[in-house]
Parts: sequence; structure tokens; C-alpha cells
Amino acid sequence: MLQSLNDFLLKSIFFLIIGLPLVSITGPLLTDLFISVSSLFFLIYSLINKKFKYFKNIFFIIFIIWNLYLILNSLLSKFPLLSLESSLFYFRFGIFSICVYFIIKKFDNFIYFFFISLLLVFVFLIFNSFYQYYFLIDLFGNSYDGIRLSSVFGEEKILGSYMSRLVPLLIGLFLTIYNKDLRMIIFGIIILILVDVIVYLSGERVAFFNLLLFSLILIFLTKSFKVIRISAFLVSVVFILFVSIQNKSSFDRMVLKTIDQTNLLGKNPNLFSVQHEVIYLTSLKIYKDNYLFGIGPKNFREYCKIEEYKTFTEQDFSVDGCQTHPHNFYIQLLTETGPIGTFPIIFTFLTVIFIYFKDLYFSLFKKNKYLEDNFIILSSTIVINLWPFVPSGNFFNNYVSFLIYLPLGFIIYMILEKKYEHNK
Repeated sequence: MLQSLNDFLLKSIFFLIIGLPLVSITGPLLTDLFISVSSLFFLIYSLINKKFKYFKNIFFIIFIIWNLYLILNSLLSKFPLLSLESSLFYFRFGIFSICVYFIIKKFDNFIYFFFISLLLVFVFLIFNSFYQYYFLIDLFGNSYDGIRLSSVFGEEKILGSYMSRLVPLLIGLFLTIYNKDLRMIIFGIIILILVDVIVYLSGERVAFFNLLLFSLILIFLTKSFKVIRISAFLVSVVFILFVSIQNKSSFDRMVLKTIDQTNLLGKNPNLFSVQHEVIYLTSLKIYKDNYLFGIGPKNFREYCKIEEYKTFTEQDFSVDGCQTHPHNFYIQLLTETGPIGTFPIIFTFLTVIFIYFKDLYFSLFKKNKYLEDNFIILSSTIVINLWPFVPSGNFFNNYVSFLIYLPLGFIIYMILEKKYEHNK
């Protein structure tokens, strides 16, 4: 009986996580369902088999302490019920990352099948996106407005964000499985070029910056993927220039609108845009009055309605800085959770940056790499997701959390199993 239950739980977790990329393009509902169920099944499996060792690691311990702080922060906030919507069950994402680590270790073929699932999603998105671009409508009836390509995401307009945040995971697994297969490497290069073009056509400037950041990490830190990325990037630039000549609206949004919004060529440049500036100023006003513990997760949307915190600008009086969230992870966490709630995220980001510099030092001065290339590529998802100097979504959003915690499971596996150090 117990063995049958174990088999059911393990197989369910296996297929739920492998199916996650496939359902992720349908929207947040099924994505969160798959994450929640796989995490629940993993908890049940751990309890009935007393497999607690997977939770006894520094990553999960810090995460749980941080999550408990978030819950306490919510309970003490001005709008506790609203705040608890973000914090109360947020622990499922930490459990999910450990669940991914567990299932990788448990099944030798998991990485291969997950890679195939993710690759199929990317191939489909590439085909559907170009179909939408040329026929002005995709296979599911989502129309293209001539400015921002969206594919299956329709009005959500997150095609670029989705691809730019998950392509490092795809390429990292690609390198893990096919590091010596020339034909597959060429195929990977083609995928990378097409992703570059589609993200540009999506009109998502942060997503395009993510790809540029990912490219810099590949070029400066990897050994086997350096030349490949430079070559692919040059080909991408040629295609993007060609597309820009054909489709002036993409160039206008990605280049001209960016220059206009930031006032880059003027005397008083803006931080991203006037709209973002007033949101950040509103956030800082709120933080000054709540500088120790913040106002509680998800409470920004209520505090920004208070008259004393409203921020207007002479350039755009229609904007008062009141949104559902502050549009920057660090400003949001600082405002809503205070320095204590923000510190783990800052520490995680800086730790990855530190080990990157350590690897660069080993490469330049000791002529020997410290990190494996596939670990550098996989860990770049942390740098991309937590890069502080760009606008971002709501940190506690379920879909944003999926994009953060899915790659984290693979990274935790490589660290805890000592597979990240070169020549290990």
C-alpha cells in the first residue's frame, strides 16, 4: 500500500513538473495549480517516508525564516487580510524549488524530459510568433497590433518577458545534455537567434535588456559558449536591423520611445520614464514613514491612495504614482517589507555577482575556470530576474514567482550536489 502511494506521488510530481512548461503558456491558473500540487505531493511524500533531509539545507532554512517574517509582517500591517493574500502561502514556491532539486536527483532522465518539454514550448512559441507577425493573427486568434508581438499571451503582452527569463534555463540544459553534439549546438544557436528577434518584436524593452545582459554573461564568463553567443548575436543584429527597416513601429517603440521617455538626450534625464519616477517617489515617501518593517506585502496599492503620499509631475498630471505595486522588486520589498524583508534578495543577487567575479579572477589570473559553464548559464536567471536597475513586475505575483523559482531548483541541485565547480 505504502509503495503504491509512493509510486503514485513520485510519478505525479515527475509528470507535473515536466508538464509545467507546457501549461505555463496557458496562463497563471494552471501554472500555479501544477506548482501547488507538485509541492503538496512532495510534502506528503516527505512526511510519510520521513525524508526531511531535502529541507535541511541553508537555502530552504533561510527561505522559511524569511517567509515567516513576511507572514508576521502581514499580520501586523494595516490591511492584514489583503497582505496575507501574498505572504500566507508563499512558502509553496520555496518547497517547489526543493521539489525540483529532489526530482532531479531521484530520476536520472528527468533533466532530459524536462528539457524536451521546455524546448517544445520554445519551438511552438517561435513558430506561433512568426505566424502572428506575418498573418497579423496567431493560431489561437490573438491579433498583432503591428507594434507588440504577443503570441499565445494575447493582451497580457508578456511574450518577451517569458522567453528572456527562461531562455537561460533552456540553453543551460542544452549545454548539460548536448555539450559535444555539434548538430544540436547549431540547433541551439538557431533557437537563440530566433528568440532574440522575437523578443525585439515583442516590444518589451526590459525583456530585450535581459537578453543583452544574458549575452554579456555568456561572452565574458563562459568558455565553450563564448564564440557561439558572439556569432549568434551578430546574426541576430542583422535580422533585427532587417526587421526594423520592414517594421518601423518596432524600431520606434524599442529605440525612439525609449529615448523620449528617458529624455536621454535632454538636460534632465528620467529614470526609465516620468511614469516610473512618480511611482518610485510615492514608494519612497511611504517608506520614510515605515522605514523599519515596511507596510506589509501587497499594501502599496492601498497606501498610495493616501493624499500625503500622492506624487504628481508637471510633465504628466494624469499620473499620481498609485499602482498595484511599485514596479521595481527592490523598491517594492523595501516599501512593503522593510530592510529585513529586502536583505535576503539583495544577498542572493550579490552572492551570484561575487562568484561570477571569482570565476573571472580564476580565468584571468590562474588560467583555470572556477565555475562550470552550464552553472553560469543557469545561475544567470538569478541575475536577470533580480537585476535592480530596471522596472519589474510584482515580486509576489504567482507567475513572476514561477519564473524565479523554477530555475532556482536546478541551481540548488547543482550547488548541493557539488556539480557547479569546474573539474569536479
